[in-house]
Amino acid sequence: SDADIITVQEAAVWFTDALRGSDWARKYDRTPQQASSCAGQMILSKFPVTQSDCMPLAGKQGRLALITTVQTPDGPLHIGTSHLESPLVDAYTRMEQLAEISAKLGTTGDALIAGDFNFGDEGPETMSLPKDYNDFWTVLRKGETGYTWDNERSDMARLSAERFPGEESRRLDWILLRSDKWQPSKVQLVGDAPIKPGDKSLFPSDHFGVG
Repeated sequence: SDADIITVQEAAVWFTDALRGSDWARKYDRTPQQASSCAGQMILSKFPVTQSDCMPLAGKQGRLALITTVQTPDGPLHIGTSHLESPLVDAYTRMEQLAEISAKLGTTGDALIAGDFNFGDEGPETMSLPKDYNDFWTVLRKGETGYTWDNERSDMARLSAERFPGEESRRLDWILLRSDKWQPSKVQLVGDAPIKPGDKSLFPSDHFGVG
């Protein structure tokens, strides 16, 4: 997609190494250099990275958030990405984690929160979304499911769901933007086609991406 900014969650060391050797990835500033140093999270940016920090979040699973500032031609953009608490029963923990990320990004300036939120549109967590942020999918494709965790389309998701009984197809991955300069103009699922056409057993990830 030639995106200016890419946020990555749950990246393994082999994936980080593969990125380092990839021609297309060389155009991006990358933080951290080894995603494993921030629980598998990484931010790739065509804009210079001026600051980056890995902050601990509340909860039993030891989740971390990667907080990064990049310098765009229109000024700094603050970015937070994370893989929020997983168990279905931990809605209030996810609410607290999202509030922690929002607080770290501050109340002024342009900011982006993107990642695996581990809750869908019907979850109680939606009531705690930061009020000054726009959700790309809701703004641009309201009424469409946008499932990034799709047990019908992906056997990878269906088999992974066996670890979480009762987990249904949902939109688990979000992009939120707070800005006086920019507005969402386009959003779509990416990585939602199987590696081999017609074979539901292997996708780039058990989650579809959002771009």
